[in-house]
Amino acid sequence: MGNSFSSLVFGCICTRPEVHRLSWDGTDDSGNSFSAGIFFIKLEVDGQQLTVEKCTLIR
Repeated sequence: MGNSFSSLVFGCICTRPEVHRLSWDGTDDSGNSFSAGIFFIKLEVDGQQLTVEKCTLIR
């Protein structure tokens, strides 16, 4: 699908068991900022891909 640019690893941040929140500051693992554009977020749990979602980064 493309290059991996940032990996977010976290424990359960739950308001309810089925609701999770995730924030991304628009930077890669080295702290370099990305330009505005369309990105894809892949959710994996225990190595199993659950979903891929499209997001738009607006600067």
